[in-house]
Amino acid sequence: MISSVITKLIAAQLDGKPLFNKVEEAIDLSSSMKGRLKPSPVAFIIEISRRPGNNSRDMGTALQEVTTTIGVVVGISKTNDPQGMKAKTAVAPILAATRKALFGFNPTSEHSSLLLAAADTVGVTEHALWQLERFTTTHFEEATQ
Repeated sequence: MISSVITKLIAAQLDGKPLFNKVEEAIDLSSSMKGRLKPSPVAFIIEISRRPGNNSRDMGTALQEVTTTIGVVVGISKTNDPQGMKAKTAVAPILAATRKALFGFNPTSEHSSLLLAAADTVGVTEHALWQLERFTTTHFEEATQ
């Protein structure tokens, strides 16, 4: 599923140009967010959580709906911007285009369309502003025994 989201964001554009200079999955997000940001903007895709619901069957093999939350961590470089206001203004259209690209997107045939979830600022460093856009999707898993 993550690879489908990455492919979708690689293809996304803003004003006729690629939306991001780099899009990849991040397992160690804190390491990805360290140091100078080149090239900018970048997006790191992470699976935040998977939450199975209750068994929907009274008899037979178990069937559960699983809600998965993924995050798109958007990083934009900031220079001579101690409070991050220029970066905040610059990242706004990137975040809007990210939501437009993914909201309603079906990452796989087994998953429901991506829905919008919470968004947050997750980091501000001397060199970058980091914003997190969350999306949720569901799929069903059936026990084999």
